[in-house]
Amino acid sequence: MISIVTAGTGDFKIFYDHFKKSVTDKGYPLYTYDLGDLGEGKKFKGRVSHKINAKIPSKPSIIKDCMFNIKQNDYLVWMDADTLLIKNIDEIKQDYNMAVTLRPPRYMMLDNPANAGVLFFRKTQATLDFLDKWVGICENAESDQTELNKLIRLTNNDMGNTLLVEGMNVKVFSCQNYNNYFFNESQEGASILHFKTSLRKFHPAFANNNKK
Repeated sequence: MISIVTAGTGDFKIFYDHFKKSVTDKGYPLYTYDLGDLGEGKKFKGRVSHKINAKIPSKPSIIKDCMFNIKQNDYLVWMDADTLLIKNIDEIKQDYNMAVTLRPPRYMMLDNPANAGVLFFRKTQATLDFLDKWVGICENAESDQTELNKLIRLTNNDMGNTLLVEGMNVKVFSCQNYNNYFFNESQEGASILHFKTSLRKFHPAFANNNKK
């Protein structure tokens, strides 16, 4: 089985409502964590960094907590609340412990080739052990994404491969398919769209503004 997990504060409510509908319409179980004033889901005391381009340092703790809701070898997909599930993703049920989405070369940041807005996990002991490591290095960090990339250390040559990293198998998917934020380019075939900070103007929540 595939379940989806997300988290957010009240600032993400406008995006969360669209996100929730996109997930529940596809029939996937959804677990939501309220980090403050979201008004829905499990209240969770976790840090959200307010620095520019910073992320959610509590993300690995949320994912680890949510693992208690699913069965061994089931799949848990983290999706940021500013993403949308466009179509069914049952094909992600493959032989890995964790899967990430890798940026194409033209968008790849020097230290963060993997974008942590969408992540895939299969519940195994190796996965839980990795989450413990990720939680540990995020305790005093401002970002979940930078710390994740420090652990998995990917390059563009890893696209499409399955690697042995930190004692587990890590599948490398393309952002084009499962974390697409290329709104000025092609979204053909994309299963998940990601309306990152600089791309919020494209989000359906602002559809009326986009038509002006």
